[in-house]
Amino acid sequence: MISRDKMYSKLAQIVSIDFGDIVEGATIVEGKLRILLRDESFIDIWLSTKKKGVYAYHWERRNIDGTIYRFLKTFFHFFSEQSLLTKKFIRM
Repeated sequence: MISRDKMYSKLAQIVSIDFGDIVEGATIVEGKLRILLRDESFIDIWLSTKKKGVYAYHWERRNIDGTIYRFLKTFFHFFSEQSLLTKKFIRM
């Protein structure tokens, strides 16, 4: 299994190449990948090290229009055999 930091490095390379017109740069900060956008907002991508397939996005635009967008994908386990896939997109 690929390490989280290696995955972040690969993602940083992809966004820099594929979205270079809007991406200023990318760096690993506090266990997440931070993508700096040219409009002075940023996107944080977090990947879980404990559960495969669990991740979150955070798009910080407070300095532009006061908004924050978050997306969380996770699994909740209940009744020991069933699992519920939950995806949440929140505008704050």
